[in-house]
Amino acid sequence: MSDLQETALLQRLARQPSVADWNQLGTLRLQREAFDLALTCFQQVLQLAPDHLPSRLHRAICLLQLGDWSTALDEATAIAHLVPQHPAPWRLQAESALAGGLPERAEHDARQGLLRDANDPALWHALASALDDQRRYAEALAAGEHALALAPDALPTLSMVQFLRRRLCRFEDLPIGNLQLRKALGLGEHGASPFAFLAEPADAAAQRQCAMLAALPLQPLVPNDTAAPRPRGDRQPLRIGMVSNGFGQHPTALLLVEFLACLQRQHKDIQTCAYALNQDDGSTLRQRLRSHFTLWRDVAHRDAAQIADGIRADGMDILFDLRGWGGGARPAIFARRPAPIQINWLAFPGTTGAPWMDYVLADRFVLPEHRQADFSERVLYLPDCFQPSDTSRVISTAPDRQSCGLPNDKPVLASFNNSYKFSPESLELWLDILIACPSAVLWLLLSDGVAEAATRLRQHAAQRGVAAERLIFMPKLPHDDYLSRFAHVDLFLDTTPYGAHTTASDALWAGCPVLTCPGETFASRVAGSLLHTLGVPELIAKDADDYRNRAIRLIRSPSHLTHLRSRLAQQRNSSPLFDMQRFAEGFANTLQSLR
Repeated sequence: MSDLQETALLQRLARQPSVADWNQLGTLRLQREAFDLALTCFQQVLQLAPDHLPSRLHRAICLLQLGDWSTALDEATAIAHLVPQHPAPWRLQAESALAGGLPERAEHDARQGLLRDANDPALWHALASALDDQRRYAEALAAGEHALALAPDALPTLSMVQFLRRRLCRFEDLPIGNLQLRKALGLGEHGASPFAFLAEPADAAAQRQCAMLAALPLQPLVPNDTAAPRPRGDRQPLRIGMVSNGFGQHPTALLLVEFLACLQRQHKDIQTCAYALNQDDGSTLRQRLRSHFTLWRDVAHRDAAQIADGIRADGMDILFDLRGWGGGARPAIFARRPAPIQINWLAFPGTTGAPWMDYVLADRFVLPEHRQADFSERVLYLPDCFQPSDTSRVISTAPDRQSCGLPNDKPVLASFNNSYKFSPESLELWLDILIACPSAVLWLLLSDGVAEAATRLRQHAAQRGVAAERLIFMPKLPHDDYLSRFAHVDLFLDTTPYGAHTTASDALWAGCPVLTCPGETFASRVAGSLLHTLGVPELIAKDADDYRNRAIRLIRSPSHLTHLRSRLAQQRNSSPLFDMQRFAEGFANTLQSLR
C-alpha cells in the first residue's frame, strides 16, 4: 500500500507541490526508515512553510539517523522552546545528546519529557541509555524495564535490558531474554546491539545476522561506485587512518601505543592519522599515542558527514574502524565510504555485517579459515596474533595479600573481566572448581556501578554451598596497580562465551597463567590466540569439562603452576606475542599487499 501511496503522491507533487503532500510523502519514507529520502521531503515542506513544526521535528529526526546529531540537537532544542509542553522535542533532544556523548544532558531532557508524558516508552529508553552511559546501571535497568513494560516488542530496549542484566549478574531473567532476542533476529528485526549480543550464548551465524540487521538502516548513506574514493595505486607513502573513541586511557590505546611507535620508526613509507572521537582526557597514554601518529584530528564534536568529508580530504588509502558496533561507535562515518579500503580491527571482536567494510584483520587461530563465512568482510591475516600489546607498561610493586583482602596461604583464582562477561555458564564452572578445591578463593573485579553484581554472585555461590567470603572483589585501580595484583593470582580463569582480550594480555604480560576454553566465535577465541602465539597450548581447553578438569589439576599441583609461571617469563621475551617490532613489520607487509 505504501508504494502505491508514494506513487500517487509523487504524481500529485509533479503537478502541484503542496505542504500536505510533501509532508505525507516524507512521513511514509520516515516510517520505512528511508531517512535520506524523507529528509528531502521535509526540506521541501520547509521551503514552502518554514514554520511547519512537524516537518522541522521530522527533519531533525532524519538528521540524527543520518549521523548529524549536533544539528538535530540544536533543532530539537529550538522546537522545545516553541512548544515546551510537547514531549516529542524533549525525546529528540535526549536521543541527540546520547548520540553526541552527552549523557547528563540526555538524562535531563528525558526526565523533562517524562514530566510531559510518563507513558512514552522511547523517553524511558532514552533515560535508561543516559543512566547506562553514566554507569548508573541499576537505575538504568529499572528505567529500561519500565520502557519494556510499555513496549514489550521494542528490540533496542530488550537488547539494552538484557545487557544490563548481564552487567548486574541478574541471571534469572537471562534465558527468556535470550530467547526473545534470538526470535526477533530470526524474524529479521533490527535494533539489537551487535556488541551486547556478543555476550549472548549464540553461534557466529547469529552474530552475523545481528550485525547485518544493525547495518541496514545506514544503507542509504553508502555512495554509488562513482562517488566512492578510488585506490591510489602505488603512491608513496601509504596513508592509513584510524577512527576510535579509545584514544586515551582505554584498552584500545593500551594495545596500540607501542606498535605505532615501532611502525613509525620502521616504516617511513607509511603515514598514520588518528581521528579521535573522544575528547582529550589529559592522560599520559593519550599524549604517547598522539606522538606516534603522523597526523592527529580531534573530531569529537563533528557529525559523521563532516568527519567522513575530512577523511576523504586527507586522502586516506586505508581506514580502520577501531570501534565497530561497540559503545560510542560511529558506523555512519564508514557507511559514507570516505576511504577506498576500510578494515574492521581490534575493538569489535566479530563481524560488522556491513557491506561498506572490506576486510577484517585477524589471525588463523582467532578466525580459522573454515569460519570465514561467519564474516561479511574478507579476512586479512596477520602472520602472528592479531592483537598487539604494550611491553613498556609499568607494573607497580604489589602490596601483600592481606592488604588485597586475600588469604596468605590459599590458592587464588581470578577473573578481572567486566561483569557482563560473567555468564551463568562461567560461574557454574568456577563454582565447580571451588567445590573441588575447597581451599581456593575466587578474586573478581568490581567495576564502577556494579556493586549489586557482587551481592548476587555471592548469593549464587551460597546456593551451591560455596561460602560467600570465598568470592573476593577488587575495586578498579590505576593500571600499574591493577597489573601488580597478578603477582598474587595462581590461575586466571577466562570467561565464556565472551572471553578476556586486553585483560588476558595483561595477565600474560604480568606472568600469570590464563586458562581458556575457545568456542567458535571470535570473541571467545582471543585468549586462545594469545596462548597459541605464546607457545603455551596446555592452557587451551577443548571443552567445558576439560576446562574444569585442567583448572582442578593445576590448583592441586602448585609445582606445575610455578613451572608455568617460569615458562611464561621465558616465552614472554622470545615469543612473537610481545615483539612489537615484528608485529609492526607483519602489519606493514600485510597492508602493502593490498596495493
